[in-house]
Amino acid sequence: MTHTHDQTGPAGPIAPRTRRTVTRVLRIAARTTAPIAAAVMIAALLDIVAPAASPLTLTSRDQMMLTALAAYGAHFAGRAYLTSAADWIDPDAHDGDRDADLAADALVRIAEDLRAGADPDHVAAALREYQVLPAAAAVLTQLSDRYRHDGRTELAYAALEAADRTGQAAAMLDDAAPDGR
Repeated sequence: MTHTHDQTGPAGPIAPRTRRTVTRVLRIAARTTAPIAAAVMIAALLDIVAPAASPLTLTSRDQMMLTALAAYGAHFAGRAYLTSAADWIDPDAHDGDRDADLAADALVRIAEDLRAGADPDHVAAALREYQVLPAAAAVLTQLSDRYRHDGRTELAYAALEAADRTGQAAAMLDDAAPDGR
């Protein structure tokens, strides 16, 4: 597994459940910076267009632009800070949980794109090009090895079987590819 940050999170008596809850709240807060910044920008624009209806009291277009730019910058800085803090305290950051969640979200979005009319040939080509199924097979093989090392043979066999089937699916997708894709 590749991992992009080296921090192990704060040490101490904080329970993993509490850290997961705080992590979830920080991630939600990070996602809300864009709507908040947009609301401030709209209010700044509203102050120039219809000053009586605006919650702000800006006196010039320069102030409106400065307020909008400050909100835009605060959005990026706030999102980066909140995401970084969440990554730092996340007790699952180093056990594959977060990466698996991101991978699952990406696959769900691909399925939604297909339901919305995405070209299936382009999706299949992307799955082949980025080696999605072989990567999943490699993860399952490693999982099988770890289970076998821990003496959990039934789980090792199940993971190895899933890896084999995923590898077969990758080969079938490659074999069925139209020429040039």
